[in-house]
This record gives sequence, C-alpha cells and structure tokens, in this order.
Amino acid sequence: MSRIVLSEEFRELCHRLRCQPATEGLQCWPVQQLQWLGQAGGWRWNMPIECGGLGCSAIELLEIYRDLSAACLTTAFVLTQRNAACQRLVQAERPLVSRSLLRDLASGQLQATVGISHLTTSRQYLSRPAVVAEPAAGGWCLTGVVPWATGAASSQLLVTGAVTADGLQLLVQLPLQQAGVTVGLPVELLGLSAAWTSEVHFEGVFVPQSAVLAGPCERVLSGGSAAVPAAGSLSTSAVAIGFGLGALAGFREEAELRAELRPFVQRFEVESEQLWQQLRVSAGVVGPGAVVSCCEGVPLTAEQVRTRSNSFALRTAQAWLAATRGAGYRSAHRASRAVRESLFFLVWSCPQAVLESQLQELTVDWSDEERRWRERGI
Repeated sequence: MSRIVLSEEFRELCHRLRCQPATEGLQCWPVQQLQWLGQAGGWRWNMPIECGGLGCSAIELLEIYRDLSAACLTTAFVLTQRNAACQRLVQAERPLVSRSLLRDLASGQLQATVGISHLTTSRQYLSRPAVVAEPAAGGWCLTGVVPWATGAASSQLLVTGAVTADGLQLLVQLPLQQAGVTVGLPVELLGLSAAWTSEVHFEGVFVPQSAVLAGPCERVLSGGSAAVPAAGSLSTSAVAIGFGLGALAGFREEAELRAELRPFVQRFEVESEQLWQQLRVSAGVVGPGAVVSCCEGVPLTAEQVRTRSNSFALRTAQAWLAATRGAGYRSAHRASRAVRESLFFLVWSCPQAVLESQLQELTVDWSDEERRWRERGI
C-alpha cells in the first residue's frame, strides 16, 4: 500500500471529501476540497523530489486516484488533469522547463491544466485540426479551439497540442492570461460540471520555441507514462474503479438493511478485487495493444482493462440506484448523482477500441437468454 494512502493526512482528506456536501453544478468549484488537497500534500505527489515534490511512483498515484475518486470524483478528476499537465512538463524532451516553475507547481502557487483530447479522441472527425500551428519567427503561431480544458478558468498554465500543415503534432506550454487566449465559460455537463471544463480559444497566439515540450512529430503523446491520464491509460481505469468503490459503498449501506441485496454486494466486491489486481499487475506496461494483464488465462490489453473498469463504475452506480427504489430517483439523492457521474466514463478519454467494447456490452444479444427463459417456462 502506498505511503501516501496509508498516511493520516490522506485518510483525513478522504474522510473530509466524503462528508463534504455535494459539489455539483457550475456554482460549486471545489475551493474547499482543493484547499484540503493542498494541505494534505496533493500538489507534491507527482512532482520530482528535487523540485519539492514527493516523487510518487506510478502505482502510488494509481492508489491515490482510486481512493480520491471513491471519496469525491470531482476533486479526483481536477487533480488528474493538473497532474497530466505537470507530468508532460517533467517529461519534456528538452530541458525547457525551469526548476522554479516546477517548484511553483509543487507548492501550489501555480496551477496548471491540460487540453490534449483533440490530439487523441476528441474532434478527430474534422477535416481541419482543432488547433493549427503555423511556423513563425522563433516559434509557432496557434489558432483554433481546445475543446476540453478542465479547470482552465482557475489555472494559469495550459499544456496543449496543435497540428502543423503537414500533419505533425506539437506539445506546448503557454500562459492562459495573455493576448489572443480566451478561456470560455465553464460548460454545464450531465455530471462533473463543478470541475469547470471550458473551451480555450486561440487567435494567432505566439508560442516561442522554448515553450515547445515535444515535436513536431507524429503522435506526440505516445511517449507518456502510466501516471498520465491519456487515452486507454491505467490512470483512467484507477479513477473508474475508485468511483465504482464509492458507489458500492452506497449500495452496501442499502444491503445492511435488506439481506436479499447482500449476495449482489459480494459479487461486486469480488469483481473489484480482481479488477484492482489486474491494474496492479499492469502498472507501467501501458500502450495501445500492449498485453498488460490476464484474467482467467486470457490476456487483457490496457483498453480491455479500461472497458471493464468503466463497466464496473456504471453497474455499481445503477445497482445502488435500483436498491434505493424511488427514493434514489430524486435528483438530490447520492445514488442519482452517482448515476449521472458514472456516465462520464463513457466519454472521458475513450479511444476507438474502448468505445467499441462499450457498445458491444450495450448491444448485448439476448436471444440465448430468452431461449433459456422459454425452456424454463418464464
């Protein structure tokens, strides 16, 4: 178990997050929750030791994401986006990022977020890239729209990407408070609106070569690590598993009052243990098509681990709602909120392989089951 997860500060943080009133809606940016996160050392967890961080390993971060997501998905999601930006800065191809910048991030004096989905899963159907990079003297000129940037309205630094005329990709860092950059108003979403996800518009924004973190090259994000929440990565699976554990805790409360629910709780508990073990085995061996773990002798890819984690999150939330009967259908009920938030995993960082697997599950063929029903006279 991670030294962070075992610490008194982290346990107290999770307890506070669970007890805090729901952060839902655009008026509920989690100021208090993020303050507690900083007090517990959260800004330091994924930063290098030499820059004032704690240098947590990939598996430590996965455990942190799991437990935070079980307590408060909004807080955990905001952290993953900030950490993704920081990780890209730390992993820059060239020594472009100053140690003082990394120290400011580790101390919480500077907040960063990431907007890179348009390079992987978002708006890939468009004939023109979402953000275009044109050569300029001493750097590049960016024009376009970053469609998803969580916490941008509360951040000072953005790590994002752009595509050149010949189809190569750049990864850059840039200040959000500068001419030509407009952070849109946070969007009201089905769930997690409190995470303040906005579009970021660029109108001829100059980015000096010194701010280019990687590229231009093909698939500039392919050099990421397990700790970076990229498409199909283990971090997104850890968040989904953690959220499912939080929903399962609510379902378990219902089962304490109704014995007939307990066998279903036990099934979910077994599944959660198996899922987490798969994720532990696969930590650090992530990549599209890479064999990272196995279940019952069948090798699983990173995308398959993600698909199963998504399914666990969705089903535990729905089971909780079903167990609450009509009471849980009220919008203010915790189970109702969990169902809305669970749908987030259908769209967050879902590469084509994950999408297809999810659609396979949603379009299940019931013919064999119906035949069994007829044989049993049902």
